[in-house]
Amino acid sequence: MEISQQAFVRAPRGAHRVVALLGMFLALLPLTLFIYLGSHSRLKADDFCHLTAGLEYGPWDNVLFWRDSLNGSYSWYFLHGLAAPLDELAPSAFVVIIIAALLIGLVWLMDAGRRLAGLQSPTRAQVIVLGATLAALSINALLNPLPIYWFSASARHTLPIAVLLIALAAGCELIPRIQSLRWLAAACALFTLLAFANAGIAETFVVLQLALLMSLLPIAYIMPGKNARRNGLAFIIAGCLATGASLLVMMTAPGFARRLDMIEGRYKLPPRSLAELLPEYLEHIQFFLMDTKMSAAFVGMLALCLFLILAVQRPGKTPPIPKPFHLAAPPLLFGALAQLLLLPLLWSQQSDNPNLFARPAFTVIIGIQMLLPLCLAAIILARRRINAILLNKREYWALIPALTLAVVFLLFSLIQYPGIDWRAALIFTYSIHLLLLVLLWQLHSHLKTTGKARFFIALALIFLVICASVLALVVVNETLLGKRKLYTLPFVPFGFSLAGFISGIALAFGINQANASSPAIRPLRAIQIGSAIIVIAIWFSMMQENAQSIPRFENFARTWDERHQIILARRDEGERLETTPLQSEMEKYSILAGYFAGAPSDYWHSACGSDEITALLERRYRA
Repeated sequence: MEISQQAFVRAPRGAHRVVALLGMFLALLPLTLFIYLGSHSRLKADDFCHLTAGLEYGPWDNVLFWRDSLNGSYSWYFLHGLAAPLDELAPSAFVVIIIAALLIGLVWLMDAGRRLAGLQSPTRAQVIVLGATLAALSINALLNPLPIYWFSASARHTLPIAVLLIALAAGCELIPRIQSLRWLAAACALFTLLAFANAGIAETFVVLQLALLMSLLPIAYIMPGKNARRNGLAFIIAGCLATGASLLVMMTAPGFARRLDMIEGRYKLPPRSLAELLPEYLEHIQFFLMDTKMSAAFVGMLALCLFLILAVQRPGKTPPIPKPFHLAAPPLLFGALAQLLLLPLLWSQQSDNPNLFARPAFTVIIGIQMLLPLCLAAIILARRRINAILLNKREYWALIPALTLAVVFLLFSLIQYPGIDWRAALIFTYSIHLLLLVLLWQLHSHLKTTGKARFFIALALIFLVICASVLALVVVNETLLGKRKLYTLPFVPFGFSLAGFISGIALAFGINQANASSPAIRPLRAIQIGSAIIVIAIWFSMMQENAQSIPRFENFARTWDERHQIILARRDEGERLETTPLQSEMEKYSILAGYFAGAPSDYWHSACGSDEITALLERRYRA
């Protein structure tokens, strides 16, 4: 996937190494910052009773105790027994473990998946940069910090994502290599055990894992080679069966029914029909689309893929399109109709306040949204003339992706503006995805039938990956809890990052394919520069925001440690401690107060609904 022979200039090997090292350093720096912030994480609420029980019973007996009393998540409580000796170090240790596992899983999956698909080999530095950036943007886009900094959330909802990535990477590595049925049976047995163990970490994740594995089934059918298709289907089916068995094991636990009764009594949930859940499902999609950090994760990965593939890849590997690039009618008609359907949403921007029309932001919103369908309509009317120009000036084709991406990046920049209304941000987000879909369709409309099928399956996978994460939220959070539990959803930003990653590869492939037939240097250089600017802006914003949190994390950890030592000292002296909650002490660190704070009673008051655990906490923390 390259630009052109004319545009490619071989740089000295030493310069390539310097650039590669600099890129890896910048990509790994945000992860290092997250690890440093995580070193100031401390125990909170459920952490005390879980780790205390794990220390008392050990891994196996801990699983049996909780399965009978409260919860059937067997892997979760087995992990407590393993992590219990870490005690206060558990939260910070798991931040390191999770980030390292995510990085390994993503880098390995990208490399093994690329080889399985028969794509061109990227450099090791490129894979590390892509994997580290995807992990950093996904962590930065978490709906709140709990899934990475709170032990009971990170180990239960984020760690299994990393384990699943590693399992899928191992599957991609083995699928093209296994030839005999004996080795296939052995590999599937190992994958089944891993999938079963990973699914048992949480009720939310077992639903998510099942949905994700099922969404991979269409990909197995397009794998090159009969053995690869057979092996891929065997792995996915084995994983689905193991995940389904895990769900059955958790639901049949005696403690599962007791937990449902507790939730029913706490939230007083009425029975909910599909008609009631559907609006909630749509509301969640809208909620995620409006999140500025998730849009940054999507656009950031898209821009990074465009920059790396267009600027770094060597020429001569991409087959040219059979005829000169031209505008196809179907994607343009689809884009124009879709943008027209968005126009009624502008009515939500109306107001009785006459001063509103004088606001520049309002004028920009209305103007841009009305201009987009008009521009598409004008292009449709002038399509034949434009195609005649492209036939004579073949290098002009590159202006189409360059201008479209310029509009996409402009809308993204407006979404990131702090003062923009949420309704305007939502409309612009829809427009961004529609314009990218139109551009992808336009670039790939020249592919042969097989190529088109693979392209549309890739887009369907993007849709399924994102929707599967939302589906897990609706099933577990809405059906069981009746509310959003944001710390159970760390996969959602990963879905957005993966969607941007796949979309960026698809865009770059289409651009390079057209460029192989009609080289166009300047517009492609503009795309590279624009993509680089977007990536740098997102990286700088992510680093600045998280670096500003360092003093708050440090002060919080210092305050927590001081209080912890006072509690232990008074316990040893036989005193009963009753003081003000840490919440009131930490109000000035508002970013942390609601996440890690709690009253001293958190130490010995069981949040797990068990008198036996309360007695253990009493002995451990209270005189």
